[in-house]
Amino acid sequence: MQIRQEILEQIAGGGFDMAALLKKYAVPGCALAVIREGGIAFSGAYGVRNTQGTPMTEGTLFECASLTKSVFALLALQEADAGKLELDAPIAPLLHDAPWSDDPRFLTVTPRQCLSHGCGLPNWESRPMHMLFDPGTAYSYSGEGYFLLQRLIEQIEGKDMDRLFRERFYGRFGMDTRRGRGFLRGLRQGWFRVQGAGLPPGFRQRPRTQRRLVAVFLCRRLRPVRLRPDPQPGRPL
Repeated sequence: MQIRQEILEQIAGGGFDMAALLKKYAVPGCALAVIREGGIAFSGAYGVRNTQGTPMTEGTLFECASLTKSVFALLALQEADAGKLELDAPIAPLLHDAPWSDDPRFLTVTPRQCLSHGCGLPNWESRPMHMLFDPGTAYSYSGEGYFLLQRLIEQIEGKDMDRLFRERFYGRFGMDTRRGRGFLRGLRQGWFRVQGAGLPPGFRQRPRTQRRLVAVFLCRRLRPVRLRPDPQPGRPL
């Protein structure tokens, strides 16, 4: 998203009526960060964070959900660059888990296909999963594909993803306040309600982060990254 310089100056100088904009779109609160030339030009917080009227701050945690996919993709490419992960080698024969699908096509899914959402696995589904298409022949957004690759990388490194993210990114980029927190904390802040004491079937905890720290990560990565070239450039997924 691009922001005109005059709008950025109005926001930074307090001359932009953010309260009116929040009211117009029925948004109780927000936090934003603007990146200019690889650095954070401005960051701020507006409105409230819950039904009690607690002010939004730059330290407020938001659900970041699939924003973490870009961070994980970078980690996967680091593994490939280090020679620990072969982007075009099938995952299933290497993984110690039981097969996620009874479909024989699952045995051919590769890391490259998972990263590009071309693996053929559904977005979320209980096991054994069905395959949507032959891996590498089409596109369909797949959280399961990323999770499959996550399991392989955790196995390769002998560490869980939380630890890998902290070692590779959070500490290195000065993102020390970033914490992996469950979505349940958001439920307790007042905007959402849960019926009953238990969690619904298939409930997944989601990571939460400060919006400014997402911008910090982007700023640190807005430069060329050295990776081994694709041995077959221009090919299908």
